[in-house]
Amino acid sequence: MSDSGSTVRVTGTFTEAATVDLLGRPISRVQVRDELELALGPWEIRTVVLR
Repeated sequence: MSDSGSTVRVTGTFTEAATVDLLGRPISRVQVRDELELALGPWEIRTVVLR
């Protein structure tokens, strides 16, 4: 564990990614093609729905 951010890469068969809140409501959406890269701050937790 550290106090620096990280980059997360998710690969698979999907074309859309949405960051959602704790109730599953979309906060932001982005069109992607089989790969998503997220920059996360230290201690950040993010819920993402892939379609």
